[in-house]
This record gives sequence, structure tokens and C-alpha cells, in this order.
Amino acid sequence: MINKEMIESLKLGFSLVNELELLYLELETEGYESKKTKQFIDRAKKLLLKKKKAAVKTLHDAYTTCHDCGAEFGVYSVGCSSTWTGKCNVCGQEKRVTESRDYGYFVSGIARISRTLKLWNDK
Repeated sequence: MINKEMIESLKLGFSLVNELELLYLELETEGYESKKTKQFIDRAKKLLLKKKKAAVKTLHDAYTTCHDCGAEFGVYSVGCSSTWTGKCNVCGQEKRVTESRDYGYFVSGIARISRTLKLWNDK
């Protein structure tokens, strides 16, 4: 399940790993190579990529969503939705939920996360 803490930690994690990569490149150009530093960066990147992929899968597979998750990862695309009390397939909380189609099947959130995955996979 995805929660606000996970979102923030992923954002922070990607920022930190990007900063570490820049620092490593700077050190490398000045002649300071560290195999352990590079290994650390690569492990951190793999861990974050794994978490991002899990987040994309959660969004892709979600049938129901609460308003909070829908607003965070999608765009409300209808004027009126049927809602009921149930389990949000994104955050796992018992709340008022609707179908994920009402938030465009989270296409915008999946695209946002996938852009990061593509950038890192291209490196």
C-alpha cells in the first residue's frame, strides 16, 4: 500500500541519490574514485527503483480509491461519482471510496512515477 510517508520518503530518496551521484561524478573527475561509494549509490538506486515499481503496480491494480489518493495520483474526470464505504486499494484505509476510473485510472500519477524510472533506467 502507498501512504504519504512512503511518497515523501521516495521523493527524498531520489533527491539524495541524485545528489550522491553528482558528488561521485565530481570526485571522479578530480581523480578520487571510490568503489564503495559507487556500490552504495547503486544499492540505494536499486532499492528506490524497486519501491517505485511497487507503487506503479499498486496504482495500476487499484480498483477502488479514496478521494485523498485519487487527488494525489490522478485527475478527477467525472462530475458525479458513486461512493461507498470500503477499502482503498491504494492506501489500504477503510474510507469512502469510488472506482479508480473516476480519477483517470491514475494515468497521471503512473506517468509521473514512470518518468523517474525511465530516467534512471537510461543511465
